[in-house]
Formats: sequence, structure tokens, C-alpha cells
Amino acid sequence: MFDSAATVIGFSKSLHHDWFDDQDAEARQLLDTMHATHLAWISDKSNSSKKSAYTRAHGAAQRRLREVKNEWWAKKAQELQQAADRRDMKAFCHSLRAVYGLRDSGSTLS
Repeated sequence: MFDSAATVIGFSKSLHHDWFDDQDAEARQLLDTMHATHLAWISDKSNSSKKSAYTRAHGAAQRRLREVKNEWWAKKAQELQQAADRRDMKAFCHSLRAVYGLRDSGSTLS
């Protein structure tokens, strides 16, 4: 039943432009390193060096992903502010709708 529904209806594609999408390669590498060190530590729980390697990888991944997310939001805020300063409401609304993942129907407010 699931296969039939998936074939006929398909899956909805998210229109939401996320900060993670722009940095997928870098984020994927950080997360892969973190997962590999975690699996190594889980397989040998008594090894303190594996635990500290996982802790370092986890902290580095969290720190860098937080930086990337903050950079992305700062860039989006700057784009929105520039559109507002130019009084370009079409660009402002388009950018705002893209951030919220709303479909841009071409009309202003619906």
C-alpha cells in the first residue's frame, strides 16, 4: 500500500531553503568523522583515548555547525535588510517566503 501511494502520489519536496543545504559537504564530513569516532568508542567502551577522540570530534562538529548556521542566518538577514532599505518589497517578500519555505505564487499577499 505504501509503495502504491508513493508511486501514485509521490513525496512532497520541501521548498524550505535551509542553512544545512548550503554547507552539505563540509557538514557531512564533520558528521562522518563524529560518527566514526563514536562507533570506535562504542565498540571499546573501556578505552579512554577513543572516548576523548569522540568528545573532541563531537565538540568540533557542534562548534563548526553552529558557526555555519549563524553565518547563514546573518547572510539572510543582510539580504532582507538590503531589500528593505531599497524599498524593494517584491525581493523582500520573495526572500522572506523562501526562508519560511512558502511557495511563491507570484502575487504579493494571499
